[in-house]
Amino acid sequence: MSTQRTFISFLGTTKYEEVTYTLDGYSCQTRYVSQAILQAIAKDWTEDDRAFFFVTEEAKRKNWSPSPEDSSHGRGLEAVLQSSNYPFQYQAIEIPHGFSEAEIWQLFYTIYHNIPENSALYIDITNAFRTIPILFTVLIPYARATKGVTVNGIYYGAFEVLGTPRDIPKKFPRVEDRKVPILQLAVFAELQELSYGVRSFLETGKADLILHPLEQSIKNTSGEERSTRINIKELFCGAKILHDNIATCRGKVLFHNSAGKSLHQRIQSLLHADVDTTTFLASIRPLFSKVQDKIKSLPAEHDSLSALWYAIDYAIQYRMTQQGLTLLREGFAVALLADLYSDCAYSQLAPEKVQELKSILHRIDKSHVTKTKSRAQGWDKTLLETIAIIFSYILPQNKEDSSHEWKVPSEAHRDLLLNLLKHHPFVLEMRDKELKSQLDRLYKLRNDINHAGFTDNATRDADKFHKSLDELWDTFQPILQKHFP
Repeated sequence: MSTQRTFISFLGTTKYEEVTYTLDGYSCQTRYVSQAILQAIAKDWTEDDRAFFFVTEEAKRKNWSPSPEDSSHGRGLEAVLQSSNYPFQYQAIEIPHGFSEAEIWQLFYTIYHNIPENSALYIDITNAFRTIPILFTVLIPYARATKGVTVNGIYYGAFEVLGTPRDIPKKFPRVEDRKVPILQLAVFAELQELSYGVRSFLETGKADLILHPLEQSIKNTSGEERSTRINIKELFCGAKILHDNIATCRGKVLFHNSAGKSLHQRIQSLLHADVDTTTFLASIRPLFSKVQDKIKSLPAEHDSLSALWYAIDYAIQYRMTQQGLTLLREGFAVALLADLYSDCAYSQLAPEKVQELKSILHRIDKSHVTKTKSRAQGWDKTLLETIAIIFSYILPQNKEDSSHEWKVPSEAHRDLLLNLLKHHPFVLEMRDKELKSQLDRLYKLRNDINHAGFTDNATRDADKFHKSLDELWDTFQPILQKHFP
């Protein structure tokens, strides 16, 4: 089913001069700009479409359907439209002058309630008087939100190019010389909608409300302008993917960090592009600097623990507290395992301890010596689960000296835990009494929030989670970044 198209125009009381309006290669000699616009845009309109002309009582009498006794303005617009034989319905709707706040609200109500649901709007503001253009800056986004409309065109007949109306007949005796361009201003409504998306993006991290107007604008542009908008769209698609991966705690994806390099490259490309100040790109360029600020601490390289720390910072900034607690809880074991699959862990150990650790790891994972941290997908699952026990059970429960109580897959896994507890610099620092207490706090908070509060002694104050995550990250962030930059 095709979208209903709706044309909205305004008619004043002025005696309009006959001129030649031009739009998209069409020209029309007429007194009424709305006739010229319809001639250009409504060639394929059907009986399902509509046209509304908002008029005051005086405008209706003078320019819509003047009586024989009051025809000093010439033929009315209604008669002009009738002679065009349009298949769609059109009507004049009376509105107040808008001389008071009450009349302005009545104007808003009347226009809004005549806009059909889910329609594509084509708006002529040429003869919109007084407050109506300002009113439309509010009405358009309101109708988008509540009626699902789209704005396909906003038109303004630039009559002023001919000079003062009373001088036109003298300056341009021939109507065909009175050329008046009709400007298409829909791009500014697009920018207005984009501004709401920008605000949402900056306040919540969500790029959805930016992507929607960009996708619509791509359909209506071509050439270099279209390519530019596609590049902008790809930037925010990347930002959306990053946000969604954090929102759903996709730890492996975040660690692999394929989004980092792509986002940095795209933002640099847009920031350093030559900008023509007469284009759409110039108007939204300040947004790119905002995006750059948001991702400046996101590393560009793949397989980066810093990308995990960035994700926790991001979760805290946008109050994604459940995600922040979960990523932090899992981050300890992931960081330590990544360290074991790199050379970093061994550079801080004596040679005999290096050999001991490698021997234990080889007993658990025969291919360990051929792996690097860049192959996160190939990490031994039992190895990650075993290392996690350090931070979820052994340290918070003070079980360092109770190795017989540890639930591990094999003796090799037990030996690994003993080795790490005795020799790894990060684990040794985490054995601090206060840090172990904070690990226990993290474990309980994460368990509480992930079980939706259906646990014993569940926290009733939601704000406590936000505050606790802030405090926990203040405690653990410097330690994690010191050992795993």
